[in-house]
Amino acid sequence: MRIDVYFEKPSKAGGNIHATLVAQFCDEDLYTACLPALKKIARYNGFIVTESVKEDSKLDDSNEDEVGEDGEAIAPSMFR
Repeated sequence: MRIDVYFEKPSKAGGNIHATLVAQFCDEDLYTACLPALKKIARYNGFIVTESVKEDSKLDDSNEDEVGEDGEAIAPSMFR
C-alpha cells in the first residue's frame, strides 16, 4: 500500500485546484502519526491536505532529485 499526500490550494474563482505531492508513506501507522504535523504545515501555508491510497503500489523513487548534497530533503518549490 502507498499513501500519497498532497497539499492543495483551491483557486478563489472556483477553477483549477493546484496540488503538490509532499509525502509518500508505505505504512499507515506512520502516516497517521505524521498527519497532524502535515495538516498544521498545510494550514499555516494556506493549503489543505488530501491523500490518495493505492493498494498495490510501493513508494515512487522518482523524487530522488529532491535530496540535497548533504542528504537532507529539499522543500517543494512552494516553500522556497
